[in-house]
Amino acid sequence: MYHALIVLELTLSSMLCGLIWFVQVVHYPLFALVDAESFKKHHHQHTKLTTFVVLPLMSAEAIIVIVLLSYSSFDSMHLLSAGMLAAIWLSTFLIQVPLHQKLSICFDSKIHKRLVLSNWLRTALWSGRVFVCLYFVSTFMEQANLGK
Repeated sequence: MYHALIVLELTLSSMLCGLIWFVQVVHYPLFALVDAESFKKHHHQHTKLTTFVVLPLMSAEAIIVIVLLSYSSFDSMHLLSAGMLAAIWLSTFLIQVPLHQKLSICFDSKIHKRLVLSNWLRTALWSGRVFVCLYFVSTFMEQANLGK
């Protein structure tokens, strides 16, 4: 069960990492090119559709991390993994969501710039989580090879 959860964690973290890089490099910068009349509707659809895609993945990732902590005896790498995920959630709900709420009223270039800059934290954290998950997978694969 533990090994399957590790692979699932890597899969979800990789999916979210790819998604956050797309949002960071392509999607958020394009907000600035949407005309003022269309921005409110565009942003509403962005928020609605992004939540539909991201929230289930983030929720599943969080559940798996919590379960894996119980298997791990709270070792340092699993605590690092959980801490990185907690920072992603805190950044999402304390920084990005409030900025999106302000942008939902109307486009503001200063708020948009803060959204893009602050989102680098989540981009870096999800990228780091992929490497931590790869460490977990490589560790159990190494152990499996030693057992042969």
